[in-house]
Amino acid sequence: MAVLDEITAALRGAHIAAGVAALATFSIPLVARKGSRAHRGAGWAYVAAMYVAAFTALALGVARVLERPAAQWRMP
Repeated sequence: MAVLDEITAALRGAHIAAGVAALATFSIPLVARKGSRAHRGAGWAYVAAMYVAAFTALALGVARVLERPAAQWRMP
């Protein structure tokens, strides 16, 4: 499982970086004039960061299921 651990660590790092980028660019379109170059550029950067965050969250979820098969899940 060493390879899966390395992939999970890389995905986690990308997920955190995308989240930080989304938080950093979120407020720029709020204060920039609507339709300006800064507004559009920061908006697209935010959208791209959120897509990366969503994709890596999905991939991390799949990796977690692969790490611990359903037979090992504890049912309430």
